[in-house]
Amino acid sequence: MIRTGKFAATLLCSAILAACGQESSNQPAIESSAAAVIRADAPGQSETYAKLRKRQIATVDYQLSITLDKSGESFSGQVIADTKFNGALKQPLTIDFAGGSVDSVSVDGKAVPFEYNGHFITIAPEQLTGDAHAIAVNYQHPYSSDGSGLHRFEDPEDGKVYMYTDFEPYDANRLFPHFDQPNLKAHYTLDVVAPKDWIIVSSVREKKLRKTER
Repeated sequence: MIRTGKFAATLLCSAILAACGQESSNQPAIESSAAAVIRADAPGQSETYAKLRKRQIATVDYQLSITLDKSGESFSGQVIADTKFNGALKQPLTIDFAGGSVDSVSVDGKAVPFEYNGHFITIAPEQLTGDAHAIAVNYQHPYSSDGSGLHRFEDPEDGKVYMYTDFEPYDANRLFPHFDQPNLKAHYTLDVVAPKDWIIVSSVREKKLRKTER
């Protein structure tokens, strides 16, 4: 397992994960009732909705744990988003996550109801009544074969599995559920569980390495 500190991480594992540094918010403290926006039940997100979510969220830090294997068609993970809000939410909060499956969502350790349409997760505002919450999502996602998100390739020459990530312009949410927009940057803590013979590379030196039999 690689446990990196709070940083923007890149992981190659034969798999690569990327993330960004943190940026503070100068947005208004509370959502305006005039700014009500209904997010379309469709891939991607609009600029209008991204502006609304920027008004909702002050800061966010992610604790991301991912489990990879050699032969499976998908990987699993858990992300905990430590989120501070700009006042009480008046509209649902959505978390970007395209093409995966969601096993559970919890807020501050308590399971909460949610909706998932294959494009994003929706949590009702009454589940997020405080100024700060730890939002945890347990999930699964297929490995990519088209270069987006977490791409998996088995080399016919050497028989080895290689993985890498490509997050642009809106594919980071194919790796893990989060607020996938440039002006909501974050600190990250990253854990990776992978076969012991794989090479895991991140953008900074790992804090802890533990090889496991997988």
